[in-house]
Amino acid sequence: MNLGIELTRLRQKRELSVYRLSKLTEISENHIHRIEAGESQPSVATLERLLTALDSNLAEFFNNDKKVLYPTELEREVISEIRRLDPVQAETLLKFLRTIE
Repeated sequence: MNLGIELTRLRQKRELSVYRLSKLTEISENHIHRIEAGESQPSVATLERLLTALDSNLAEFFNNDKKVLYPTELEREVISEIRRLDPVQAETLLKFLRTIE
């Protein structure tokens, strides 16, 4: 995997300019350009900040098996709440969710 190319692809997919990504992460535009060009390797902390701004995370970014999906923060919260329900409540919620379009 070419980290710079993949980061560029993800940034473009999210329709963010380097300038906007820089403002969101407080990482200089120059540093982002150098990472994307393969001239610099980001620290894990820097990469995490970039990926968070791009609505991703390390696990998803380095996932070679694109069939594996990692839940978003909202999805994790929903799962956590569902686990608190008894089976009847969970089934009722599922039926309700299926009616929403």
